[in-house]
Amino acid sequence: MVKILGEVKSEVEFMEAKEKIKKIVKECYTKLKNKEYSLEELAFTVVLGKDIEDYEKTTPQHVKALKRLSEEEREKIGAGSIIRYVKIRREPGVKLLALASLDEIDVEKYVEHIRTTFEQVLDALDISFDEIVGVSKLESFFNN
Repeated sequence: MVKILGEVKSEVEFMEAKEKIKKIVKECYTKLKNKEYSLEELAFTVVLGKDIEDYEKTTPQHVKALKRLSEEEREKIGAGSIIRYVKIRREPGVKLLALASLDEIDVEKYVEHIRTTFEQVLDALDISFDEIVGVSKLESFFNN
């Protein structure tokens, strides 16, 4: 989206850019809903900031995923380790990429993630995420 907008040099190009962006958002949403993304593409990648046991007050999602490992496996992971996880429907809501399967994926969590990501730009362009993905104003009213 940023690349498309960065190339705009006229009002006509701006209108074309808006249409391209709508198409990107719709494509992304449709692929999510149809489970056409691989686990790799859905994975979040973070670096563990400190050792697992040092997370006391709050537990970030990647740490929640790590806590499902055996104590022996957790001992091999420390600050600086790269953690890859996906969002799943069952508690605790996340799972390490290596242990997950596509049928566990929480599609709605990913839809919310792309919504918040895209809406920052869409709002500035006066484009509605819900309208792009085909949610009527009435449906979105009842979902809130």
